[in-house]
Amino acid sequence: MFFINRLGVFSWGYDVSSAISDLEDKLVALNDVDRIILLLAASGNKPIKGALWLQKELYLIQKAFPQLAEDTGFEPHMFGPYSEIIADEVEQLKESNLMELRNEQPVLTENGKKIASVLAEKANKKIIEKINEFKEFMNDMSADELLAYTYFTHEKPEELEKESIPYKRLLGKRKQLALSLYFNEKISAQKAAQVAGLDLEDFLVEVKKAVQ
Repeated sequence: MFFINRLGVFSWGYDVSSAISDLEDKLVALNDVDRIILLLAASGNKPIKGALWLQKELYLIQKAFPQLAEDTGFEPHMFGPYSEIIADEVEQLKESNLMELRNEQPVLTENGKKIASVLAEKANKKIIEKINEFKEFMNDMSADELLAYTYFTHEKPEELEKESIPYKRLLGKRKQLALSLYFNEKISAQKAAQVAGLDLEDFLVEVKKAVQ
């Protein structure tokens, strides 16, 4: 079987059935979003922390690969960019016995691990690198850190839900969360200043205060 999807992300150069004959139909039926979700879930041998992290990690991935934007359909939401398509695809993967929820974390089943292994072997190496990078970047953030980063570095903040209660709650914690992200070496001083809502010079003053 030879298959190159329209995004050029995956290219099969051998008979997949010889490797996973019992899962071949499920593998062929996967769309691009399914494949990215499975690769993300498998990345680093660590579970995705939760549905919020899944959405935001995939948001960064589709920003890095704009050809995925149409397929994911992210829209402004009270918790930042959100894709109903991704939520639906996760449900489909669960129904196909490729994913399951464990302690509120979306994880791969044994069948899902087998398919993800084949996907990782044949996927474009650049997308694997980005998936690993973004999962490592976001997956150990707290929920508030994740939302603060998403809200306050969003390219079009005017599109955020104006009545978002989480957004309003975090407004008063911007500086604290920016300092946390900066000291944990998640973001640069310039980006942290953006999260904090301060000029870089003023943010650096806050950094000095925090270490005294």
